[in-house]
Amino acid sequence: ISFHCCVTNNTPIMFVKSPCICYHHPMGRAVTKAKVHNLEFSYSLVTIPLDPEFPLDWIHHDVSHDEINQVHNHDVIEIGLCLEGYGLFIQGKQIHSYKPGDGVVVGPLVYHRANNTNPAKKNHWIFFYFDSKDWDCLAIPSNSMFFADRNKHQEFSNMLEILYHELEEQQEGYKEIAKGLIISISSYIVRHVTKNEGNTASDTLALREAIDSRILRALD
Repeated sequence: ISFHCCVTNNTPIMFVKSPCICYHHPMGRAVTKAKVHNLEFSYSLVTIPLDPEFPLDWIHHDVSHDEINQVHNHDVIEIGLCLEGYGLFIQGKQIHSYKPGDGVVVGPLVYHRANNTNPAKKNHWIFFYFDSKDWDCLAIPSNSMFFADRNKHQEFSNMLEILYHELEEQQEGYKEIAKGLIISISSYIVRHVTKNEGNTASDTLALREAIDSRILRALD
C-alpha cells in the first residue's frame, strides 16, 4: 500500500491508495479558507510520492457528489481519464462537463476538483501522476490546464487507455511501453497547450477568490 500525503498548515492528511479511500487526519486544517456567498472554501496541497525506480503512480478514484467546498493541487503533473459516469471537472477558473473517455491534464499550480452530478450512477476515474523531469520527454508547464474531449481528442484518450491497461496488467515490457506512452502523451499535451487548445493558470494564490466565485455561480 502506498500513501499520498496532503499537507494542510503543516498538518498531514493521509490518502491511502488502496482501496481508493481517502482518510483525513482528525487534526487536519485547510491551507487557506475563504468566505464566499457565506460558504467556507478550503485549499490543500496533496503531495504524491513517486518511486525513484519507476516514477509513475496511478490510482482509481470514485468521484463523489459531496458539496464542492474544497479544491486541491499536487506537487506533480496529474492526468486523468474518465472511465465511467458524468459530472463537472473544476480546473483553475474553468468548469467542464465530462463523460466517459474525456481526459484532463492538471499542472502542479492548478487547483482542481471532480464532482459527480448524478449520485445514482457510478462515477469512476483513473489518474496518473509523474514529474516531467523524471522522464525523457517534453516538459509540461506546471501551470497547464487541458481538457480533452474524447470527440475531439480521441487519440489522446486512446493513449491513456493503453497506458491504463499496461500498468494494470503489468505484462513483460510494460515499463518500456509506459515510458514510450509518457513521452507521446507529454508531447501531445505540450503541442495542444502551445496551440492554445489548453490553457495556463496565473499565480495560484491570486486565483483563489476568482475560483470560489466562479464555481459557486456555476453551481447556482
